[in-house]
Parts: sequence; structure tokens; C-alpha cells
Amino acid sequence: MLLPLKSCVFSAKNNQVQRPNILCWTFTLRTSVADVICAGKIKTLSFLIILFLAASPVLKAESLKLTLEEVVALGLKNSTAIQSKVLGIGAAEADLAAAKSAYYPNITAGAAWTHMFEEIEPSNFKYISGSDPLSLSLSLNQTLYAAGQIKNSVHLTEEALNISREKLQEEKRKLIILVERAFYGYILAVKSVEINKETQQNKIETLGVTRKKYEAGIASDFEVLQAEADVESFRPTVIGARNQVKFALLSVKNLLGLEGEEELDVELIGSLEPDTLTLDKETLLALALSNKFDLKSLTSAIILAEIQAELAKSANKPGIAAFLSYSVQSGVDPATGDNRYWGEDSWDGTLTGGFRIQLPVSAWFPWSGERAERLKSGINVEDLKLNLSSLESAVRLNIENNLLKIEEEKQKIASGEKSVDLAGRLYDSAVEQYARGLISSLELKDAQLGSNSAQLGYLQMIFNYKMAFIDLKEAVGVSRF
Repeated sequence: MLLPLKSCVFSAKNNQVQRPNILCWTFTLRTSVADVICAGKIKTLSFLIILFLAASPVLKAESLKLTLEEVVALGLKNSTAIQSKVLGIGAAEADLAAAKSAYYPNITAGAAWTHMFEEIEPSNFKYISGSDPLSLSLSLNQTLYAAGQIKNSVHLTEEALNISREKLQEEKRKLIILVERAFYGYILAVKSVEINKETQQNKIETLGVTRKKYEAGIASDFEVLQAEADVESFRPTVIGARNQVKFALLSVKNLLGLEGEEELDVELIGSLEPDTLTLDKETLLALALSNKFDLKSLTSAIILAEIQAELAKSANKPGIAAFLSYSVQSGVDPATGDNRYWGEDSWDGTLTGGFRIQLPVSAWFPWSGERAERLKSGINVEDLKLNLSSLESAVRLNIENNLLKIEEEKQKIASGEKSVDLAGRLYDSAVEQYARGLISSLELKDAQLGSNSAQLGYLQMIFNYKMAFIDLKEAVGVSRF
């Protein structure tokens, strides 16, 4: 329960600065009311309560400032998609262990107990079996020759494990790219707010100048109304820009797995500047051939198809295996028919062993399914190789297009810098001339809008350059150069 207390006076010992009329509150979990007297000297409890209340706005919402590197690290840590890919690697490793187990012998142990409900009559005055015989067995089977089937099965699972690892790396790379796009989208929104707020402040200052001119009799009331309308009409632009910051931040928090953390105040720290790396087309192409996930995935598919073709070829070859088995059975007293589990000659053992050869004869017939499977496997391999060649050409073209786009945006940035400088100088001149009554408010407004548009346009050019650079990373299949 929250209880209001009397006004308190805080007196600092060093400089004797007093802060009168500080409202104190106390919390209690009991039904009784605690009497806290604040008179003369401040009580320790009241002092702590005041400090708590002073700090409460800070404690209410956590604040988190993150750079791009920190945002990426947090996203990689919280991504459920990445966690799923890690589990996939564990499953692939288990499949590989299962495939390799075929190299080792298969050992089986068994035990059986049988109860005879009808009494067995003796033969030649001798019992040949008891009423409750017990038998134990141990068998071993070992493949000696499988025409490469075990080896190729292991290769299949090894390649599947490699694919799972590549999928994990690709998931990380894709997340880094998405986070980088969202991060710079947020920075663009923040910078846009700053520019629009500056423009809004300029319009407010213009309104102040217009009012002074009106009071001096050198401006009409129409010009004052026009300046006021200009200020008010620009407010929605600022509001929209601020909302865009919120939307951009929500996108980032969603990628970080923080979409449910409404009390968490996140601020991203960074700048929007063009990259200065020198990129070589041939180097980028070589990098893409070794890193692009689509190319690596198709290459792995070719390897898998080739292994499947080898497995299909081994389907018409013989298989050789060895087996060894030992079994024991409990004995019986030939005179009485009682079960014998203990004592000399109580158990009778049998050891057997040999080799087993299997030859798939039907696989040699021209109409067999094995023969059709071999033909199909060869066709699949050739088809995948053609697709790989086509994909490499598409990757090369995409890299060239992105390089041209980067160069285009670079030239736009150089032009935009000049536009911002000229628009700024024009606006400064317009402000001075308007104050002296040499130009109208409409001309000043045009100069304001020109400066605002030039700054926003230049900011958008840098953002487009960053996005083109990220598109190039996507085309090459890397997260950083």
C-alpha cells in the first residue's frame, strides 16, 4: 500500500542548499501504517525513499545502446532459425555415426524360457526334454564385401553433414545482411528526423522575423498568417519522420528477437557514410564461386547424385558376409524328467559359423529396375552440371550489375554534395535578404524547401549506396568484404 507523508526539507551539509516541499511516499506490505516524521533533520528512511523516487524513471524502462557489431552479435545469439540449424547439424552427425556402424560387426544376444503345459512322455524310458527348458544364444554377423555400398552410404551422410554446416553459415550470413539493412534503415530515419526538425526550427525562426517585420510595419498580416501556416503544415512531416524511426526500430527489434520487450528502450548508434573499398570484378567472382550458397548447394547436389549413381551401379554386385553363433540349452534328468540348471553336463552348447553370399541376379536383366535406376542417376548428374553452369553465369551477371549500381550511386553522392552546399548557401542568402525586405516570404519558403530536399536527397543517396553495397555482398554470398 502506498502512503503519502508530510512535506520534507532536504539539507545538504556542504553547501546548505535546501529543497523544500519534497513529497515523500513509503511502501508497506502490512495493514498497519508506519509513522515517519520529517521534521528538522531528514531521516535515513526518507532520504532513501527520495533517492528511490528520483531514480524510478530510470528504473522503469531499461536503456540499451547498440552499435552495428553489437546488434549483429545479439541477433546471432537470439535467432531461433540459427538454433534450428545447429540442431540439424546434430541430427546429421547422428546419421553419420549410424552409417559408419555398418563397418563393425553386428552382435546379438538372446535368451528364451519355455514351459511345457503337457508332460512329455519318455522315449525308451528316457526323458529328452524338461518341462521348463532355458536357452541362451550369442550371434555375430560381419559384412566382408558390399561392393562399395557401405562406403558410399557413409559418403552420402558426410556430404549431408557438410550441407547442414553450410546451411548454418548461410543462415548466419542472411541474418547479418538483414540486420545491416534494418540498422541503416533506422539510421536513415533518425537522420531524416534531424534534418526535418532543423527545417521546422528554421520555419519557426522565419515566423518570428515576420512578426517583427509586421510590428515594424514592413510586413502585412497576410505574410504573418502565411508563415504560421507554413510552420503548422510542416508539423505532419516531422511527426511522420518520428514514426518512421519507431517503425525502423521495431524491424530491428524483431530481427533481434526483442519484439516482446516493450519496456526495453533500444537506441542504435552509427553513422551513414559511403564505404571506400576498392572492388575488383574478377576477385569478387572468384569469391562468389567459393562462397555463394546457391553454387555450393548445387555442387553438393551433384556430389550426392554421383554417389547415388555409384550406389545404383553396386546394386548388381554380390555381397559377402560372415556369421558366427553359439547357443546353449539347459539339460534334463533322463530318468526323472527334472530340469537341470546346475551341475556337470547341465548345459548343452552348439557353435555354428559360416559365410553368406548374395547375388542379385535380376539386376542383370535389361528390364530390371536397377538398370533403369543406373540410367536415371547418370542423367541427373548431367542435368545438375548444366544447371551449375547456368547459375555461375547468372552470378557473374548479378555481380557486374551491382558494381555498376555502386558506381552510379557514388556519382550521385558527389553531385548531391554540391547540391547540399549550394542549397545551404542559397538559404542563408535568402534569410538575410528576407530580413532586409528584399525578397518575399514565398521565395524564402522555396529556399527552405530546397535546402531540406537537398539534405534529404543526399542522405537517401548515401543510403542507396549502402544498400547497393549490401546487394553486392548478397550477390557474392558473403556478409563482409
